Amino acid sequence: MTNEIASLHVGNISWTHSRIYSNTINLAEDDLLTQPSITAPSIGWHVWHIARWADMLQASFSDQSEIWKETDLVSEFGLDPSKLGLLQMGTSLSHQDACAIPIAINKERLMDYAKTIFDLCDDAMADLMDEDLYTARKSILKIDFSTSPAVEGEGNDVLLNDDLAFHYGHANRHLGMIEALIGVMFNRSGTATI
Repeated sequence: MTNEIASLHVGNISWTHSRIYSNTINLAEDDLLTQPSITAPSIGWHVWHIARWADMLQASFSDQSEIWKETDLVSEFGLDPSKLGLLQMGTSLSHQDACAIPIAINKERLMDYAKTIFDLCDDAMADLMDEDLYTARKSILKIDFSTSPAVEGEGNDVLLNDDLAFHYGHANRHLGMIEALIGVMFNRSGTATI
């Protein structure tokens, strides 16, 4: 059996993570952490949010836990766990609470975390085969959206293919937001990747 589909998933996710990192690593700290409006989170929040999801994804391939939890980065960064949203991923937060997260972490530590996690995610997926995509598992999306507001819940029964497709689509939504914010906030053309 060929591994064209698995390679496509892995390549797309790796490319998206790489674009998120390369689009933001050279931003000034103020540019990364500035809230663009009262109704939108900072670019830094988008980087942190996708790094957190990538952390959960990479941990789902191995016996280790998420680096975020394993190394207790909440305490290291002086964050309040109750202000990190569902799964400590920034979901369902006010924009002000969301913007406080990357400010507390700071640019250097945020970008180090993102780079570490994106690299670990690449490593965890490196040997995926097409047949692995049809492995049943509990989804990394451990949120119950049937309630209002949504709450943490057990992940649905899915295939690995579903989790990879979710992460790829979700990460690309945030990459697009990052690129749009860079264009709007800093009047830079050519930030869009497509």
